[in-house]
Amino acid sequence: MQILAGVRYFSLDVGTELDTSVIPGGGVLVDGRDDVWDGIVGLRGVSELGDKWWLNYRFDIGAGDSDLTWNAVAQFCYTYDWGSLVVGYRYLHYDFDSDFKLLKDLDVDGPFIGALWEF
Repeated sequence: MQILAGVRYFSLDVGTELDTSVIPGGGVLVDGRDDVWDGIVGLRGVSELGDKWWLNYRFDIGAGDSDLTWNAVAQFCYTYDWGSLVVGYRYLHYDFDSDFKLLKDLDVDGPFIGALWEF
């Protein structure tokens, strides 16, 4: 297990055009851009589950330009001669402060699958 510290950067650029054809003058363009920098601390580690199986995990939490951000990742890996196959799940949460005008909070989560090559 390792202790980690660092920064997380998040940038959001949105643009939407509303169809207001019933109003003289056409559409209305709504757009905005904002970003946040947060200091984070956390833990990460690897646990061997057998000869070829292992579990990789990470959790971090922080704040700064946002009120709170945290990230959790767990992935199971199986090792072959050429590398490893990975399947896992990630959850990322942001609780933005009042200066961030585009969102109040954000949750991004879901499964993933991948391959690792070591050389």
